[in-house]
Amino acid sequence: MKLTQNDMPASVFRAIETMDYSGRDVERFASITELITPPYALHLKESCEDSITLDAQELIAAFVGNAVHQMLALSNKKRISALVEERLAIEIDGLVISGCPDLYEAGMITDYKCTKCSSFNGKARDEWEFQLNCYALLCRHAGYRVLGLQIDCIFLDWSKVKTSNANYPSAPCVAIPFVMWRDDDIIAELRKRIARLKAARAGELFDCSAAERWDRPSIYVIMHKDRKTAVNARITDLVEANAEQDRLNREHKTGHYIQLRPGERVRCEHYCNVRSICPSFARHCAEKANPKNQEDTGNDQD
Repeated sequence: MKLTQNDMPASVFRAIETMDYSGRDVERFASITELITPPYALHLKESCEDSITLDAQELIAAFVGNAVHQMLALSNKKRISALVEERLAIEIDGLVISGCPDLYEAGMITDYKCTKCSSFNGKARDEWEFQLNCYALLCRHAGYRVLGLQIDCIFLDWSKVKTSNANYPSAPCVAIPFVMWRDDDIIAELRKRIARLKAARAGELFDCSAAERWDRPSIYVIMHKDRKTAVNARITDLVEANAEQDRLNREHKTGHYIQLRPGERVRCEHYCNVRSICPSFARHCAEKANPKNQEDTGNDQD
């Protein structure tokens, strides 16, 4: 991967260049981290890494997270009873799967995340739960008893003035417990992900799923000519939007119209490191640049 410095200070850029996430001290089919990565994106990274260009500014969050992990690891290694960043492995259907829990101590598996407050109740939590349970499987396979799972979250954008908001973390660093799965359920999910990664590496998978892309669907909102903000809640169905527009014009006053707000591939557009070489994302961008049937609908503002 080629990093571009742009206006990043040279000392920070050099440090980011030295980051290493390979974990290649174990020969394996995939790591747990790789198996929670969309398989098509991982395949592009593996097969075309020399063609990828990325602005180093996009790696600042990863850089901060890497630094925090190093400090926590140094602190935890002073504890005799702790297992710190120990790479473990298990064989599933003849394939080696490896993983590296941040901390195992007294039966508790802890992973560290430096993230945004939106992740507190966001889609990422499903992946965190699966990741932790995979680490539990590896620990049990290695002979360690597992009593609990948790993520220690450090929220980089936490604000004290927002703590009264619903579903907002109460502090800038909190521990989030997770439910433990049965081993059979973990292995079943691993097999599904292994199959998708095999398909991607064999050239049989050509896109990420909507869930993997964190797709945000297109919505229709009812506007009024005398307002800058939407009149009603978001509507995903055009027929429903037309009915709502007619109702508002009939019961209140004319001048309501429907506005389409195009959807977004959130992960692709803001977080994916291979989007510069992804054919699917290129098609998506072309469709957004030349939209069909994307115009405002029912623009009767008389």
